[in-house]
Amino acid sequence: MIGLMAAKQRGREMVIERSIMIDAPVDAVFDLLDFASPMNVLRISGYSFRENAFGLGRYCAMHDNAPGSIYHFEVDQVTPNMALGFRSWLESEDTDSVVTESRSDYALIAMGEDRCKLEMRETASVRAGARKRDVERERAAMLELVDAHLERLKVLAEYGADADVAA
Repeated sequence: MIGLMAAKQRGREMVIERSIMIDAPVDAVFDLLDFASPMNVLRISGYSFRENAFGLGRYCAMHDNAPGSIYHFEVDQVTPNMALGFRSWLESEDTDSVVTESRSDYALIAMGEDRCKLEMRETASVRAGARKRDVERERAAMLELVDAHLERLKVLAEYGADADVAA
């Protein structure tokens, strides 16, 4: 019984911080992050959006590859071409993730006219009672997803929406 209790964790957060240099102006990178922009990375990746009926700054996204799943985003920090922050969560019938919701905070730092640094901080809320091995597995998956996301943003900002980012 003690072993089982020791394997579980109380609700806590996982924090991932990453940054990447991008050879594109800050406004081009910000457009990829901004949910209101037609150039938002999710929009150009095939997600369909509808504004959430509950108020400004709330978005819902769906993708044909994930039927029955709705991605919710609640934007609460916007400083054009400098910072964007939002809370997100997934609504799905078959989710078994230890993550209940997450917060994404982006900061853009101009490094000249056509170069910038994008900093990202992802904070995920972990379900109370989650086992340590499940949390570690989710953390490893999140690290890969965050790194892939930043690389995708870099490719799209530097080469455009028609860039082959599947490779």
